[in-house]
Amino acid sequence: SDQLLAQSEQVVLLIERHTGSQSARLVNRSGRQRMLSQRIAKLYLAVSWRLPVEGLEAELQKATEEFETAQQELLAARQNTPQI
Repeated sequence: SDQLLAQSEQVVLLIERHTGSQSARLVNRSGRQRMLSQRIAKLYLAVSWRLPVEGLEAELQKATEEFETAQQELLAARQNTPQI
């Protein structure tokens, strides 16, 4: 599923570049936030259950940092209005 997700992300990035639209980037970023929130929840559970999988904590940290960075971008976007 990670490979399919990566390939889907590449397609979305190509569409985003083709349109050249800031709105397209923000929509993509918002969708990615949904995916990251699910990944963070999954990784958090795996870590809390002490599953014997190497690198879980690092993956959780990376996903959390990516989520926070993107969230700041979305909050700062001029398209982000009180109506939204």
